[in-house]
Amino acid sequence: MKAFWKGLLFGGSVFGALTLLKNPNTGETNREKLKDWAKETEMATRTLTQNLKGLQNSLQELTNQGNESLLEVQKSLASLTADFIDSSEPQMLRLKNSLDRLKADLQTTEEKMAKMKEDNQEKADDDKELSDK
Repeated sequence: MKAFWKGLLFGGSVFGALTLLKNPNTGETNREKLKDWAKETEMATRTLTQNLKGLQNSLQELTNQGNESLLEVQKSLASLTADFIDSSEPQMLRLKNSLDRLKADLQTTEEKMAKMKEDNQEKADDDKELSDK
């Protein structure tokens, strides 16, 4: 493992020295470029951080608004459902009463029909008896 670190340190030193020797700019120019790059990177990082915070705040606000809207819709649906039940209950009662009356009328009609059939049968039997005599 020691050999790895020695090789890394040696390779980094050689590469750094070659880079400095091959660089066409002066040390002062390189330092200025490095400072400018560091400042730009710092500014970009700050801007990104601010944008991310703004995005996070916007997402939180949107979530809160969505939750509020959902609660309003739930309350509205509950109210509409209760109103519908209240308004339809009398109509349902009237329909039930009408259905009960229809059932009673049907039963009365069936009883009358059965009685008429019985009376007609008796009359037919009486007529047959009279004709047989």
